[in-house]
Amino acid sequence: MVTPLGIVTFLFTDIEGSTRRWDSDADGMRAALAAQVPGPLALIGVLLDRFGRNETAATIMGFAERPATRTTFPETATTIAHLREMLGGETYESLASDGASMTTAAAVNYALNEIERARADLIAHEQT
Repeated sequence: MVTPLGIVTFLFTDIEGSTRRWDSDADGMRAALAAQVPGPLALIGVLLDRFGRNETAATIMGFAERPATRTTFPETATTIAHLREMLGGETYESLASDGASMTTAAAVNYALNEIERARADLIAHEQT
């Protein structure tokens, strides 16, 4: 992996009482942590759509699309509408279905790999 250039942003979240919950309900905590992943991934999907990486964005949105995601990040609805328009409804649904079938770990890994690909393309474009 290449060292990031420029501004790097970290997103930290907290689950109230998590230390106590890990001790009393480890399975419940695993589920709570997994529930926090779709929102940030949806924002990655929004950004990738803006960079024209529509197929990647559609796959990520398929994983990230949840009622809570749309409530917390209303721009996801606009992105999904744009992706449907750009890709066509059938293609969008197929890609989103691929994303929806991913595990949390697979979706995160996919998003990170696609961010790296987009970054490399931007660097190559700047050098031309």
